[in-house]
Amino acid sequence: MRKRRTWSILTTNAHERQARIVAAALDLATRDCDSVHIRMVADRAGVATSTVYQHFSSKDALLFACFLEWLGARAHTECATAYPVADPYQRLVDLIQNLTIALWKTPRLAAYAARAYLFAEDTGTGLDTDCIRRSLSLMLVNEICDGTPTENQRVVGDVVADVWSANLLALVQNRISLQQMLIRLQLAVSAIGERARYQEAHQYSGVDGSARVVGRESIQGR
Repeated sequence: MRKRRTWSILTTNAHERQARIVAAALDLATRDCDSVHIRMVADRAGVATSTVYQHFSSKDALLFACFLEWLGARAHTECATAYPVADPYQRLVDLIQNLTIALWKTPRLAAYAARAYLFAEDTGTGLDTDCIRRSLSLMLVNEICDGTPTENQRVVGDVVADVWSANLLALVQNRISLQQMLIRLQLAVSAIGERARYQEAHQYSGVDGSARVVGRESIQGR
């Protein structure tokens, strides 16, 4: 049986107060993101307002921490309850489709998560967009690898994370339906998976950037 990683926004060195802050904010956010105020979060977590700012520079940073915590918890639950699937890319499809359905039940959190992921740099929130993308990407990569992911698998994770977030934004803006998004995810991951398998089965070689595809059998026979 494949070993699963447990994903969380909190590291082993994080203070217990940070966990309480995220839990309090997440409880409020799943009800209504607009009602999440730092003072309310502090009161609910039993800490001072200044303590919240020691851990999170802004409301946006806190809400994105909530999103990652929610996403990690849901991903872990999905992995624990899902039926075994041999095809790693079908596992990836199943995961992101189930996460999408679950997140859509809290549309305000979904809307915030998509906008924060795609536009953090443009809104001046101070969020580390690269860190955000890495966190989401690694969570997805876990479905298609055992152990340390390859560079190719990391690229797959990055691309799928971007595709998912862009379509999530379209969903919350009512430009596509939930069913349309699920179909898009299926088609996108299938195409990405097919290309990834092709690259894994071949090695590129060439001079001055003019790459040519050489089968592994040919390379081994040289």
